[in-house]
Amino acid sequence: MAVNPDELKENIRARLVWIGPMRLVEFIERLDGYLSKAGLNLRDYLIPIGIPGKLPSQLTPYEIAHLARFLHLNVPRASSSFEQAFEEITGHKTTSPLTEGSGYELELRRGRRAARPHIRRV
Repeated sequence: MAVNPDELKENIRARLVWIGPMRLVEFIERLDGYLSKAGLNLRDYLIPIGIPGKLPSQLTPYEIAHLARFLHLNVPRASSSFEQAFEEITGHKTTSPLTEGSGYELELRRGRRAARPHIRRV
């Protein structure tokens, strides 16, 4: 299944907003660790996507989502690192364009203001 990079970016951003700012830093640390295990360095990809001079712990949900989109298009082997980090932070698997068939799915519910992420068991 072909994944729309823009939908992927929105999905990742919504999930990061959903986990909250305190767990965001933990997510970034775990993501950095999984990328390192895959032979990748998170900081090496920040400047090419227009995020100069930031420490990984200072990244916003939007910037991480932008990184996920970039890596999806250019370094597909990095995609599993995002899912592994999400699984550790949330305590369960979620279905996303990156991994399918986990028994959960994330949907964005549109309200009057903005999209709200909602995880439900399928």
